[in-house]
Amino acid sequence: TSPKADFNGDGYGDVAFAAPYAKVDGHGMAGYVAVVYGGATGLDPAKRTVVSQNTAGVPGAAEAEDTFGDALAVADLDGDGYTDLAVGSSGEDVGTDGDGGSVTVLWGSASGLKNGTSVKDPAVSGHDNWGRLLTAGDFDGDGKKDLAVGTGSSHVYVVRGPFTTTGTSGTAKKITTPETAYSVDAMKAGDTNADGRSDLVLTYRVSLDSSESGSWSKGVAYLGSPTGPD
Repeated sequence: TSPKADFNGDGYGDVAFAAPYAKVDGHGMAGYVAVVYGGATGLDPAKRTVVSQNTAGVPGAAEAEDTFGDALAVADLDGDGYTDLAVGSSGEDVGTDGDGGSVTVLWGSASGLKNGTSVKDPAVSGHDNWGRLLTAGDFDGDGKKDLAVGTGSSHVYVVRGPFTTTGTSGTAKKITTPETAYSVDAMKAGDTNADGRSDLVLTYRVSLDSSESGSWSKGVAYLGSPTGPD
């Protein structure tokens, strides 16, 4: 079987480790991602690459509390045969939008992950923390990988693929929790009903206070369809 993540296409599985609270060039909680490439004997620490927003070809700059690496998702987002890595940076200040957040796709290649492209936030004024959660799947069954992006609010967006190195992608579909929620806690893509399309399963916080009995979450599954999760 093929490895889930093979950033350099050599047939061996690779692993990405997130360090969103790490200091980068003196900037606390700027964050980075460490990638270890696999080989015939397993993961090879000598083949390790560290990627931050100060890495050449990666959008933005490492700044305090950007938390680059907040969330990760792996998929071949541009369909070139190499696994790509989507990286969330939910604390990123975008212009005057404090903590607006960003999502960057690091592109797989024969030499591993290199360069990056930002995924556009479709509703900048509607939320903060774009990129707080990430998961990838083929939600509409068209054979192209899509990316689900969580925010600091009670909704997520599914951005349809394919994605390109120039920054283009398909349309974005807003997914809202079935009731008022404090936030979306977690989400994962998977084909729960074996119809060939990815489904989106998420948990969301319906209440939040300091007592143990006053804070709880619920779960919901949105089934894949030709128009995305429903």
